[in-house]
Formats: sequence, C-alpha cells, structure tokens
Amino acid sequence: MTKFSDYMDREDGQSRQEESKTAKKTSVKSYEEMIAKYSKLSNSELMQEFMRLTMKEKEKGSLKDEELEGIKNRLAPYLEQGQKDGLDRLIQMVKNVK
Repeated sequence: MTKFSDYMDREDGQSRQEESKTAKKTSVKSYEEMIAKYSKLSNSELMQEFMRLTMKEKEKGSLKDEELEGIKNRLAPYLEQGQKDGLDRLIQMVKNVK
C-alpha cells in the first residue's frame, strides 16, 4: 500500500516515488557495470577480488556473516558446482577472520 508521504514532493520537485524509480535505475546500472567489469576476470582473479573486497569490509566490521551467506545464496544460481564449492570455501575463510 502506498503512503501519502510517497507522493509528497521534495524540494527539487521530484516526488518520492520518482526518486525511488531513479534509485532503482541507478542500482540496475551499477549492477550492469559490475557485471561488465567482473565478467572479464578469470576464475582465479574473480576469487582474489572477492577475497580482497570482503576482507576489507570484514576488517572494518561492516560485513556480517549473515550478509556473506546472502551473497553466496544470490550468486549460487549463476555458478557451476565447482565455482559454488570454491565460493563456499572463500566464505568460510572470510567468516573465520575476526
């Protein structure tokens, strides 16, 4: 159910619903950019990049184990079994970092 506040205009005249649509388009665009960037990497390079980024976030305390499981679950349908196994090992390694 849409709330009345969703239709209220911001100072720049854009409604909150328009703002939400713009954010979704931006999100889709950034996913497409990420896919284009990472699709060029080899399996080894992709895993190294994943480890680098997740370790960085884990060390800052901004990545929780539940989020890692969510990432794994979102990626799994796109991976072959060997890739899933490799991702599982990486997730376990990152989880063990304190």
